[in-house]
Amino acid sequence: MSETLQVSAKFSEINLRIYGPQVVTAARTLAAHPGSAAARENLDVFVDMWAWLLSDAARLAKELLNITDDKPDKQQYSSLPRPGKHGTTSKPLKAVRLDSDEQAKIAKSGLEMKMMSSEMDAETDKAKNMSSMAFAMYQFTKGEGRLNTTQDLFTQAEYFAEEANRLYKIVRQFSYQVPAGTAKKELLEHLDKVPTYVQQLQFTVKEPTVGRAATFSKVDNVIQETKHLMNVISKVVTTCFDCANKYKLDFTGLSAGGAGASRGTRDEESGGGGGTDAKPGGSTSDTAM
Repeated sequence: MSETLQVSAKFSEINLRIYGPQVVTAARTLAAHPGSAAARENLDVFVDMWAWLLSDAARLAKELLNITDDKPDKQQYSSLPRPGKHGTTSKPLKAVRLDSDEQAKIAKSGLEMKMMSSEMDAETDKAKNMSSMAFAMYQFTKGEGRLNTTQDLFTQAEYFAEEANRLYKIVRQFSYQVPAGTAKKELLEHLDKVPTYVQQLQFTVKEPTVGRAATFSKVDNVIQETKHLMNVISKVVTTCFDCANKYKLDFTGLSAGGAGASRGTRDEESGGGGGTDAKPGGSTSDTAM
């Protein structure tokens, strides 16, 4: 990678970290003062800036993909499911590379997913484990990180869905403390979408595939479903904190109905299964967000 590209990527990352929260703040300001011309103008400026940053990030991603595509020792999706091991194919497959359009499509989804994971990191410690999983999946789209095969990606997506379901149960308990009103209605509207997205991701992960084209399609669908689930989880977390701050509520001690103990047992039992490193790096708990 050239020094110029490294510098451009670094400044792009810095700008995204700086302006991302400001876009959210500007949007909330306008929501609080919908009649303010200054607030609307301020949001328009930040939205234009954000659109430019996304365009710049997409350009950098494309340049990086072009560079890696020229290096045969750095392949995107270089390891497809092995025959007989994961049950996705019956014939031996050679390591193949996606064409530039396929790589660009996956990388774009991965980049969008990474941006949402950064926002979740900023919102709450409770969601950081999910954010870590999503970041690992984003790295997979670049041919990096600890997820080496498509099966690793699918296993990680399964854990992500489980964590989303646990977070749903915790926030559901918290919602009982929130007084009736607009804030609670908004929280429940976002929260009620979580089970649907969890099921969609789980169904997508379990869908059998045969052949390279079907595997690519499944990878793309899994990343898309993960992105949709992360988007609604991010809204749930943000609304949850808004309710906690507005009504001075405390969700310390809330848990997913004792799910933590059973999850720990499942993790221990499945630790050696499947020969994969896709298990989340951080331990999970049912402590408060």
